[in-house]
Amino acid sequence: EVQRFEGMTRTPMDDWLFDTDYASRLLKDQLKAATLEGFGLEGKSQAIGASGAVVHYVRKTQKAGLEHVNTIRCHEAADYLILDPATIRNLELAESSMGEAGDSLLGILDKTRTGMGARLLRAWMIRPSVREAEITSRLDAVSELSASATATEAVVNAFEGIFDLERLLSRITIGTAGPRELVSMRTSVGRLPAIKAALTPLKSERFQTLSSRLDLLGDLHQLLTNSIADNPPPTLADGGVVRDGYHSELDELRRMSKDSKGYLASLETRE
Repeated sequence: EVQRFEGMTRTPMDDWLFDTDYASRLLKDQLKAATLEGFGLEGKSQAIGASGAVVHYVRKTQKAGLEHVNTIRCHEAADYLILDPATIRNLELAESSMGEAGDSLLGILDKTRTGMGARLLRAWMIRPSVREAEITSRLDAVSELSASATATEAVVNAFEGIFDLERLLSRITIGTAGPRELVSMRTSVGRLPAIKAALTPLKSERFQTLSSRLDLLGDLHQLLTNSIADNPPPTLADGGVVRDGYHSELDELRRMSKDSKGYLASLETRE
């Protein structure tokens, strides 16, 4: 039974779904792993139970195998400052005392250009790191950009046109994405070379690491360019999603559907 709770939809789940043994088996199956030790979950019964219940719920609601969920990470309390909801609210980190998100610290600082960046910034804001190396790395990267308006503009411009890849990948993986989502993926992947070019001149260790790890996904972009039409319809059932010339058999079927009389005449001639 779905319930409403403080403006959110809440679906109660049976207690047995949080059982450590069941959750452990479910997570091992989902992660294709013989043990959870490599994910930092060994001995953490509450974390295992909660994670297993989440996977069970998403599998049930999405009716899919969730192949894109192939790892899990346990955040240790020693790595970040623990802020309870009351502290987050009193400090007006995510929303002001009047309930307005724009007047909060996050609302003032959030100049991100993508949904992914906005979520990451919010996560960092309400769970600030206490690791000196991580803090120093962030400060060095920010300092380099703040000292160069040209570099900052290049990075900002590189992210123009990037859609929410995290959500796109989720929808594509579970089979709920439509042709327009594939076009959005193609457009986003096509921006990766520009991002690489903007990051490469930067000298801080964080940007150098990001640049070296960035896969331009040229093969994926080429596949989507060759196979998906420039402006496909919203649904696959409408036809015209696959680009002409990509699949010879499909091209032949299209010719038959558009010129059935001509096809029959040519068939008569051949026979």
